[in-house]
Amino acid sequence: MIVLNLLIIGNSQLDIQKTKNIIDSFHDPNIKIIDLNEMQNSINILLNSSDTSNIKEYVNSLFKDDIFISDKMHIRNLCFSIIMCIIFLLKEKNQNLNIFSYNHELLCESLFNLETPEDVSNLIENLLIYINQYLLNNSNNKYSIIAERIIKFIEKDYLNNLSINSIADKFNYTPNYISYVFKQKFGQNISDYITELKISKAKELLLDTNNKIYDISKILGFSNTSYFCSVFKKQTSLTPKEYRSKNGL
Repeated sequence: MIVLNLLIIGNSQLDIQKTKNIIDSFHDPNIKIIDLNEMQNSINILLNSSDTSNIKEYVNSLFKDDIFISDKMHIRNLCFSIIMCIIFLLKEKNQNLNIFSYNHELLCESLFNLETPEDVSNLIENLLIYINQYLLNNSNNKYSIIAERIIKFIEKDYLNNLSINSIADKFNYTPNYISYVFKQKFGQNISDYITELKISKAKELLLDTNNKIYDISKILGFSNTSYFCSVFKKQTSLTPKEYRSKNGL
């Protein structure tokens, strides 16, 4: 029960490394090694998807190896690894859901008194579906609020050399999280949106012939004039000079 208690604590304190160390301590050289990075990436994709059929397919793939699935220690390590990945991802998404609230008694029984691989597989599948639905049900409103705050900040400060990292620091979220939230709400990347704002401002500044292209580039925070012209042409199909000519300037 020590590991289970640590997992519960980890769900609120992100004690992932300690949990991993305990899981590793159970490892037997005859047991198949679990790639936690690959597992975490796969579970992250599943939890962000609205198609739960992919969850069933993924879980089945984990429990399809008869050689290793016949070993209870491997199944236990597999379950602990999945739960550890879930806890880490929930923390990364700033979710305080305690996964053991799903069915604490059933999880304990399955992890420490394993019956059949099929039973454990079904439990893990249902747990992932439960978390997937929880995230989907709670994401829309929360994402909308956070995304609106982010876009207002960008529109106010986009000339101040904003980056995804600086925006993440401003709102105390991870860069991956704010990128995901922004894309979910507005359908485009933060960097692309900042570029659009800069090009829109560039068009405005170019209409005043007193503004030199070099100065406009500097105002907008581009590293050099050549790069500014390249980005401007990519966005408008015109160079800044051609844009002025088109507008009779």
